[in-house]
Amino acid sequence: MQKISFALFLGALAILSAHAGECEISFAAEPTGAMGALDSFPAAPSPWTKSVLPGTHRLSVTSTGWSDTAFEIACDSTAVVVAPRLRRTKSSADSAKAARADSLSRARREFARATLAKASDDLPAALDRLSSGIHRDSGQILSLAVLPFQAVGGAPSEAATMASETAILRLSKDPRWKLVERERFQSVLQEQALWGAAAAASELEVGRALEARYLLAGTVAVDGLRRMVALRLIDATDGRVVAASAAKVDGPAMDEALKQALGEKLDMSGAVFRSLIVPGWGQFWTDRPLRGSFWLAADAGLVGAFVWSILDWADKDNTAQTYKDRDAATFSPGESPDRWLQRANKAVQERNDAADRNLIIGSTLAGVWALNVADAAWCGWRAAHTTRERYFAFSPILTPDAAGLRLSLSLGGTTR
Repeated sequence: MQKISFALFLGALAILSAHAGECEISFAAEPTGAMGALDSFPAAPSPWTKSVLPGTHRLSVTSTGWSDTAFEIACDSTAVVVAPRLRRTKSSADSAKAARADSLSRARREFARATLAKASDDLPAALDRLSSGIHRDSGQILSLAVLPFQAVGGAPSEAATMASETAILRLSKDPRWKLVERERFQSVLQEQALWGAAAAASELEVGRALEARYLLAGTVAVDGLRRMVALRLIDATDGRVVAASAAKVDGPAMDEALKQALGEKLDMSGAVFRSLIVPGWGQFWTDRPLRGSFWLAADAGLVGAFVWSILDWADKDNTAQTYKDRDAATFSPGESPDRWLQRANKAVQERNDAADRNLIIGSTLAGVWALNVADAAWCGWRAAHTTRERYFAFSPILTPDAAGLRLSLSLGGTTR
C-alpha cells in the first residue's frame, strides 16, 4: 500500500515538473478574428492562448482579404504575446476604398438633401449666411480656402466648377475673408494628389497644409434648369461643421454671370465697350466706383458746358446773321452807319469767339472721353489679372509624360 502511494506521488510530481517547464503563447492579431495555426494545432480565430513546450514554434496567420503571413516564435519558460498586424490585399484595399468613397458620396447626398430643404433662391445670400454664423472679433479677417465643389446626383462637373467659381468671386469681395492664394492652393493639391478627388482626403489635412482657418466645401445637384448648391463651412482645426446653408440657383443665370465675370473681363472688351457708351460705366463694372464717379462727373460737366456753348453760339450766330442780312430790326433811329457797322462787327466777333470756344470744349471733351476709355481698359486688364488668380481659372500645368513634358490647362480640378 505504501508502495502504491509512493508511486502516485512520483507520478504527480513528474506531471507538475513537466507543466512547470511549459511556456504560454498569447495570440491577438489585427484584424480580430484572423486565423492562427501554431505548429500542428488546428487554426483558431484570434485571440487565443496556448501552452507549449519551450523552444521554437511556427505560427501561420490567415484572414480573408488580408495577406497571409508566417513567422518563428522563440519561447522559453516566460509568456510570449504575439500581435501581428496584417496588410490588406490589393483587391481588398481597392474594394474598401471604393466602399468608403460610396459611403462618403451617400453622406454628401443626404447632407445636400437635408440642407436644401431650407434653401433660398439666392447663392450670395446663402454665402452671407455662412459668414454671419462665424464669431469673430471686431475687424478680424479670417483665412478661408474654397475646396472644389463636388457634383452629385448626376450633375456635370462643369456645374460644380461654375458654382465654386461663383462662390470665390463673391467671397473675394467680402472684406471679412482672406482667401488662400490660388498658387498656394494649387501647389498643395498637386502635392497631395487631390485634383479631382479632394473630398477623398482628410479635410483637416488640407486645411493644415493650406494654413487656412476655415474651409468651404459644397455639393451641386441639378434639377431641371436649377442648380441645387449645398454649402458647409468647416473649422480646419477640428473638422467641425460650423455653418451650413443652401441655395436653389437658376442655372442659365449663373452661367451667364460667370461668363461675364470670367469671359468679358478677361479680354477687357466689356469694360471698354461700356465706357465708350457711358463714361465711368466700365470702371463701375470692374468694381472701381470712385474712378467711375470721377470720369462720369468730369465728362458730364464737359458735356453740359459743350451743350451750353453750342446753344450760346447758335444764338450769337442768329444775331450775326441778322446783321449780315441787314435786317431792319438791327437799325436804331438816328444811328450813324459807322455805329451800326461797329455793332455788326461785334456780333460777328462774338459768334466767332463762341465757335472757337466750342472747338476747345469739344476737344477737351473728346480727350477726357478717350482718357476715360483708356482707364476703363486698364481697369478691365486689372480685373482680368485678378480673375486669373482665382482658384480654378485656366492655368498651365507641366506634367511628366513618356515623351517628355506635357502642357495642359486646368479648370476646377480637371485637366483639359
